[in-house]
Amino acid sequence: MLVFEPTGPPRAAVILFHGGGLRHGSPDELAPHCTALAAGGILAAAAGYRLLGQGAEHIGECLADVRAEMAKFRAEFRAESRKLAAPTLPLATGGSSAGGHLALLATLTGPDSGFDTLVLFNPIVDATLVAPEVLARALEPGTTAESISPLHLLRPGSPRTAVFSGTADSIAPIESLRAFRDAMVAAGDACELTEFEGAEHAFHYQEAYFERVLAGAVGFLTRGR
Repeated sequence: MLVFEPTGPPRAAVILFHGGGLRHGSPDELAPHCTALAAGGILAAAAGYRLLGQGAEHIGECLADVRAEMAKFRAEFRAESRKLAAPTLPLATGGSSAGGHLALLATLTGPDSGFDTLVLFNPIVDATLVAPEVLARALEPGTTAESISPLHLLRPGSPRTAVFSGTADSIAPIESLRAFRDAMVAAGDACELTEFEGAEHAFHYQEAYFERVLAGAVGFLTRGR
């Protein structure tokens, strides 16, 4: 886990997970994002997980690692919050593409994660749209696409969520993200989708979009719950 601390007391905290289709990527990819978040007063961390074919046999093992990293970050943040006498600061998770997908699953399934906010960059929200041959390599035996599809797992009381995505994304289609936002709002939860016209998948790494995306993330995180 790579941790980036703000110069003053944190206004919120977030742990982000990298993308790469569960087969590639590392926390280093999100170091620039965490640096920008820290400059905005956010305690930010970039974390990884076992990759398929590199220690993980299926997505469930990737998810277990994400849960473990989130629990570790939550414990450290709680200790810091107690020192600051500010235990109610927003505690967020999220990430890019597959990392955003895993962070979503961690907050929507299993025991309460304790995270009240999500910040997602072009996340996979509908696993039923993933190519069958790709999905087959990721699924745990006996599970279905719906069982790992955040859009199909939403329930009232989901964490407040900010999504940043491009309208030309062919991997995480904008239509799926609009459906995800609409489902969250219909359930009475807060979800903001910021669209970038013509932007493709992983657009937020590009100089043309980076500052706007991270400014939006800082603004969302520091607005509180």
